[in-house]
Amino acid sequence: MMMSGVAADRIARAALRQRRDTRQSELAQIQRERLICEDSLFNTNLLIHVSHEIERNVSSNRPDDQGALVANDAETYKSWAAVTPYEVASYLTAGSRVFPILRNERVESFRNRTQDRMAFQNGDVPLSFRGDLTEEQCRRGHDRLAEFLARRVARKDIKSLVDGKLTYEDFGIKEDLRKTIEEIVGQGVTDQSRDIPDFSKTGTFQ
Repeated sequence: MMMSGVAADRIARAALRQRRDTRQSELAQIQRERLICEDSLFNTNLLIHVSHEIERNVSSNRPDDQGALVANDAETYKSWAAVTPYEVASYLTAGSRVFPILRNERVESFRNRTQDRMAFQNGDVPLSFRGDLTEEQCRRGHDRLAEFLARRVARKDIKSLVDGKLTYEDFGIKEDLRKTIEEIVGQGVTDQSRDIPDFSKTGTFQ
């Protein structure tokens, strides 16, 4: 009887642990979804507030009651342009360095992943994969990379660069880009590898 009681106790404990683990997994998922909802609510509230301010300020300068024009009038119109998701993420992340309220980790992560993929497509070690860099160096490296591409690559060519259809070499910027990144993050893995002996010439692995 005692043995059967111990076995039943173990089964009950295992069942409780399984239920606890399931609840913890469900809670983690709920928390992730809550963060997404909070970000969405914040962004929506911000857009409503900004739109209201624009409408209120423009309306106060209008002599009639026809309503406000949120867009610029024909005299101030320049041009509209479609931008890639990478460009949006790059611009928003750059803006967040000046206005922290714009910071969004998912947006910045998307920018970094895209730039890592571009580096890999161009035969370079992605910044996020470099073990010799601190988190701060990696962040500054990604910022400088985004700034460099915005200055040196025409907007019409950004999508082709992101998709791997064009390379840094096609724009003649590979060496300048490497020097620019090195100025920010310091000596990289590529340079450090020069100090690693070539065992293939010493016969160590032959």
